[in-house]
Amino acid sequence: MSIPTNKTKSATTYSFALALTEPLNKKNTHDQLYDALAQVGGDWYQPAVGEPRRVQYAKKAGFLICRSTHKPTAAIALEETIEVSNGDILNVEVRLPASSRTPPGHPRGKNKMEPLKEEDKIPYFSQLLSKHGMGVLSMTQKHSFDNNIQFKGASARVVIHTCDVVATVKVMDVEAFINAYQLGVGRYKTYGCGMLNITKIEG
Repeated sequence: MSIPTNKTKSATTYSFALALTEPLNKKNTHDQLYDALAQVGGDWYQPAVGEPRRVQYAKKAGFLICRSTHKPTAAIALEETIEVSNGDILNVEVRLPASSRTPPGHPRGKNKMEPLKEEDKIPYFSQLLSKHGMGVLSMTQKHSFDNNIQFKGASARVVIHTCDVVATVKVMDVEAFINAYQLGVGRYKTYGCGMLNITKIEG
C-alpha cells in the first residue's frame, strides 16, 4: 500500500431508485435492474473509451438503490460530488459476498467458490478493502439473509451468502479509493454487492 500524502481527489456520481416489479424467486435483482435501465434510457452497455461507467446498486426493501457515473436520461437522479484526501477517516458500509475462490491444489479444484468460515470473514473483508486504498481501523459484519445471491449454475442452482459490512477506515491511497467508489469492490457487483456508502468522520 502506498505511503499517505495530502493528495485530494473528487468523484461525481448520480443516484436513483428503481422499484422491483417481479418476485425475486421469479426474476433476480440483476435481471430486473437491466430491464429497468433499458426503459429509462442511457447507453449503459457501451461506455466511451476510458470512461469508467458502472451501475452499482444495493437492494433495500422493495427497491434497488442505484449509483452510476453516467446520468440516466429519464430517471430522476441525485447528482453528488465527494471530495476525499489521503488521511481522511471514513465510515464505510458495503454489502459483500461471503465467499472466496479456492487456491491451486484445493480438493474441489482451482477457482471454485467456497463459503467463508465465520472466523475468516473479517480478515478477508479487511484485506479486500485494503486493496482499494483503505486502512481498516475497525469492522463489523452480519449475514444479510434476505440478500443472498441466487442464479442458475452449469449443473445446479447457486446460492452465495452475503454480509453487510460496516467499517471505519483511513484513506491510504486516494486514487485507489475513488476508483473503488465509482466502480465498486469485490465480486458479484452485478448482483448487488460492492457499492461503497461513505460518511466522513475526520478530514
